[in-house]
Amino acid sequence: MSKNKHTRKVIAGYLRTVVGHHAKIEAEVQKPAPDFGAIRKWEKEIDAARKQMRKLRKRLEKQSWPRSRHQPFPTLTPSGV
Repeated sequence: MSKNKHTRKVIAGYLRTVVGHHAKIEAEVQKPAPDFGAIRKWEKEIDAARKQMRKLRKRLEKQSWPRSRHQPFPTLTPSGV
């Protein structure tokens, strides 16, 4: 597997983590007594995943410069995905 393909798969995995944690947070907030400790933990994991995704995207841009110049990566909105 090429480096670019592997990097894209890792980014996709981080994106699944972000989406999954957002769903967990939404479900937890709807509960009568939400576990705010768990929510904080998921928020930290989301931040860490986004940070890693930014690093990997920069790496991809360096590896595939001509293509990335014309096809930027999608960005996540503040509300989630």
